[in-house]
This record gives sequence, structure tokens and C-alpha cells, in this order.
Amino acid sequence: MSNTSENDIYNRIALILKEITPSNSTRTVCTAELSVNNDHAKISYDYIDNSGVKDWFIPATASVDSELLDLFVELRKIFIHNNYCTAENPWSSCTVEFNFGSNNIELSVKY
Repeated sequence: MSNTSENDIYNRIALILKEITPSNSTRTVCTAELSVNNDHAKISYDYIDNSGVKDWFIPATASVDSELLDLFVELRKIFIHNNYCTAENPWSSCTVEFNFGSNNIELSVKY
């Protein structure tokens, strides 16, 4: 496990979401389903615009998916290391919601 802190990971995820989300957004929702072997993920992106309308988008480059995968894998390892979950039953998917107005990030996980 690297020396990256849980807070560092959240900050990096928030920064990435800020960079890739359409400019008329108030919130971004990113959902990731990670593989058991941590080698791939299915990631989807939605945003809520200034009018409250939800829509999906695709990042301009595929490197975003790769970078987020690495961060989610590292986050899952931290959860296991800190006994938030077990290695035998780690979370399999997560949803991250970033609010641009408050700069808050929320994470929910599914097992």
C-alpha cells in the first residue's frame, strides 16, 4: 500500500471531477464497479446542471478512467487496511458525488 492518505485520494478524485465535468454543472456523480482483481472497472459519469437537470457525459480522454481506477483501488485497499471492510468481502462498487458549490465530496460503497 502506498503512503497516500485517504484524504489525499478524496482530494484527487474531486480535482479530477472538477476538471472533466461540463462547465454548467453544479454536481458530478461518478459510479465505479471495480473488478475483484483491481485490474479494470466500469465507470459512469453524470452531472446536474444549473437548472437541476441530470445528464451523462464521457471524459475527453480515457486516461481519466485509468487514473480514477487507480484511486478507487487504492481507496479500497485503505478501507481493508483500516478494517472498514475485510479483504474477503471488500466493497465492489462506489458512487462519488462532488458538489461544486460547497466543494464537498461524498462516497457511498456497495458490497
